[in-house]
Amino acid sequence: MPARLPAGAEPAPRLPPGVPVTQPSLCLLNLSLKEAPQALKAKLQEALKVKGSWDKARQDIQALNSRVQAITADQKRVRENLRETPKESPLFQRYLKTLEEQEKEMDDLSARLKALHGDEAKAKAAYDDFLANLSAE
Repeated sequence: MPARLPAGAEPAPRLPPGVPVTQPSLCLLNLSLKEAPQALKAKLQEALKVKGSWDKARQDIQALNSRVQAITADQKRVRENLRETPKESPLFQRYLKTLEEQEKEMDDLSARLKALHGDEAKAKAAYDDFLANLSAE
């Protein structure tokens, strides 16, 4: 049997079912506390914003990596088709053009990934620094 609360007392806030206990979810929980000072709530809001920048960079990297994987799989298929297609065939030329276009895209994706990894490292460092310097004062 659960313990009874004194008259007028409210139960402690809890995370909704299914929400994992992570730094951002704990920030949201603390933001919902009535007793939390406004200054603390503002700092937690800022922490969530800084974390959001880091999360966005990681999502962008994941999306580009997915595209690289898709191109790699398609290039395998095109190369196999090239081996079986006569060199005089217009289809052979089309396959070559496809590979050329995909290689250009891969070069672009590689450059974008390099930049995003730099952005992600900066965003993570900013978040880590923010948390390291966070105080409840």
